[in-house]
Amino acid sequence: MKRAQLNKYRSGTEPRTDVAARLVRAASGMLGRPVKVSELFDVGEDVPVGARADDAPAFPRNDLRRKHYASRIDAFIRLLDIPPNAFAQKIGMSRRQLARLRSGESLAFVGTVRRMVAMLREKGYEVIGSDIADFGEEEAAR
Repeated sequence: MKRAQLNKYRSGTEPRTDVAARLVRAASGMLGRPVKVSELFDVGEDVPVGARADDAPAFPRNDLRRKHYASRIDAFIRLLDIPPNAFAQKIGMSRRQLARLRSGESLAFVGTVRRMVAMLREKGYEVIGSDIADFGEEEAAR
């Protein structure tokens, strides 16, 4: 990575998740220990987990035309049984943008993952950034 690009990230420009994964792996290699993405970037893990009512649905339901993709974001949304359109509205993005992330057409920025984690933690789900996106922490731990 060029020094100018690295300086952009140091000054506050949000990298995509693939760039953050490369930075996590490089930091782990330099330090000789596993590095978590939350040590390098704010991914919303400091938001306290809110109380969740088990009997009340947290999101409106519509599963008639729900597509399934082989991405980490989509698998996590399906695991929590969250409708993608309602999820997109809650985090402030269009459903098409979320569909591109779910299908793997595009990669999320760290700020997008931060909004996802913060919103889910406020709703009472215990999540971290690497649950939603691949930040290279698994490779760095080896």
